[in-house]
Amino acid sequence: MLELMTLLDRRIRFSGSGCQNSGKARRAIADKLPYYTGGGTAELTHLTAKGREIIAASDMPNLLARLGPVLGGTAPVPSAAGVGLQDGDFDAINVPGVYTIAGSWTNGPIASSSTTALLAVTRRVYDNLYYQALYWGTSAYRRMTTRIRQGPA
Repeated sequence: MLELMTLLDRRIRFSGSGCQNSGKARRAIADKLPYYTGGGTAELTHLTAKGREIIAASDMPNLLARLGPVLGGTAPVPSAAGVGLQDGDFDAINVPGVYTIAGSWTNGPIASSSTTALLAVTRRVYDNLYYQALYWGTSAYRRMTTRIRQGPA
């Protein structure tokens, strides 16, 4: 971050942008990231821990792993997706994304502790309707439901 602040400081001073005395883009502040809002103006935005992880990603697979349940990356188990989900109950998977399902789960077709599958979850805004599609082996299970448990089980 210090390197970024030094770079911004140099650009502001040498660009003659009029920001050089504002201090906003020149002063390093914890959990803040400077950005330009227009000719000669800069602001600071809050930077979360997740934002720092995303910025630190070294390549696309690393970035997708840090983003959590998005299409295009390796599907995490729900509890490792970083979006507050827990494993074990299909009704508790209420964040759209693609997840790896393993072990025993309630409210779905899997009862064996040795099952591994993929679960794709989408959500419609109207009526809080959730679509879940579970793919394991050569079988598929699909359901639409509004019976999604909110929060941890």
